[in-house]
Amino acid sequence: MLPSSPRRLQRIFETILASALVSTGCTRLQSSDFSTDVCPAGDREPIAAATPGIGVDYLELREVSTSAMGSAPRVVSMRGTPCATATSAAACATALAAPRPTTGWPQTAGDREPTVRYLVFTRGDEVGAVTSLDALGSFLAPIETGAEAAFLVTQTNLNLECGSNNLRAAGTGFELLANTGFACGAGTHRDANLVSVSREGVLRLLDTEVIERGSSNCAAGRRPEGFSLRASDARSLGAWFAEMATLEAASVPAFRRLARELRALGAPAALVTRAERAMRDEVRHARITRALARRFGATPSPVVRGPSRVRSRLEVARENAVEGCVRETFGALVATLQVRRARDPEIAAAMREIARDETRHAALAWAVAAWIEPTLRDDERASLRDARKESAAQLARDLRHEPPAEAMRLAGAPSAREALALFAAMAAA
Repeated sequence: MLPSSPRRLQRIFETILASALVSTGCTRLQSSDFSTDVCPAGDREPIAAATPGIGVDYLELREVSTSAMGSAPRVVSMRGTPCATATSAAACATALAAPRPTTGWPQTAGDREPTVRYLVFTRGDEVGAVTSLDALGSFLAPIETGAEAAFLVTQTNLNLECGSNNLRAAGTGFELLANTGFACGAGTHRDANLVSVSREGVLRLLDTEVIERGSSNCAAGRRPEGFSLRASDARSLGAWFAEMATLEAASVPAFRRLARELRALGAPAALVTRAERAMRDEVRHARITRALARRFGATPSPVVRGPSRVRSRLEVARENAVEGCVRETFGALVATLQVRRARDPEIAAAMREIARDETRHAALAWAVAAWIEPTLRDDERASLRDARKESAAQLARDLRHEPPAEAMRLAGAPSAREALALFAAMAAA
């Protein structure tokens, strides 16, 4: 029986999610060659581990857009008590608010506008700023702990390979395993990098290896014909939600078109009504995920897609098989997992709403399949089976893309290995 009922599909999801989920590794640069996972359980940027060579009262990591240098910065993280040993706390506080350097070390993250970071500190009556990575390394030296070395690495455009071993001692310093790039879009790739951090705070890139090449279709969910999502590295939670918002927005015309074509093909009125409701759901989802993207500092890309045209019954059935029965069904399963695992209350509430609706949309896809596929010729149904298999194989390849660590920690997103395990269980179910 096809899972054309949301309740039946939800029961299938519950069965799938009862299975065990695990994590991942890489190729030449193996996590098994490292001894420790240095990633903290909480903040991804563990400023608490930063221990300057001189004693300080307070450290504050700041970030500002490159297009607004000199304007008020965003505080990324902080440690200590500002002006704790100053002879005049008021004068120190005024001086602490003043530093707005015109330089810093660069940061890029997905669809976010480029930014720079800098560090400010107080030490007695002294208020200072550190505005380059070289200066930061010297300021923190000697680097005596792996956590301190990791803090330096996270200030570059490198992502630690969290969830598996990523740190080892090397002489008087440390070596870390980190990622760069992204595997989402034709010509893209994700790289493993071996980085050394010396006791003197000097970073060096020792080795780089391509560990994953991207495809042009890396998002799960119903996409309209001709839709393209501009690839971004989605290294931040904001960029990850921005991509989700773009896909949700793209689903609006997809369901509008589906409703129109179902009506033209003589489908039952209930299917047309369900497609129209799904379109309205996606408008709401786009608004919710767009707000989350902006909360975490990113802006969704506009939807770019080709022109619409009237399609044949077989073409409608094929898109429904690929986008609905495969990609949308898996998207609903992942959203259901996120409801259970999201740690951020706002994200968890959003995912409850989205998971409920997306399960309904996936069930609609199977209901459409149950209605339209028996009306096709045998050879046409065979072509649909082939299309569904190829879509499943492509999605399995796409799922090797690792989401940002914050998406896994705060939004409950599955790791690449977990996503593949979920997909295998879904296929079996």
